[in-house]
Amino acid sequence: MNSGPSKLAKKCDSNQAPEEMQAEIAALRHANHIANQVIEELRLEMGFKQNTIERLQHELQLYRSAKP
Repeated sequence: MNSGPSKLAKKCDSNQAPEEMQAEIAALRHANHIANQVIEELRLEMGFKQNTIERLQHELQLYRSAKP
């Protein structure tokens, strides 16, 4: 995933934007940063859940193979 500034953000530097738009640009960048953090947390949680599922499936296989 591209975590750098978008093409639009690069094209429209906040220092060159009209003063009234600078706060909005800063707020959008902050919101984007938070969204990226949430996405990363969800990826980590999905990975943890996938590992748990795989471990439980393995334990179930062991249990089934041990049954008489």
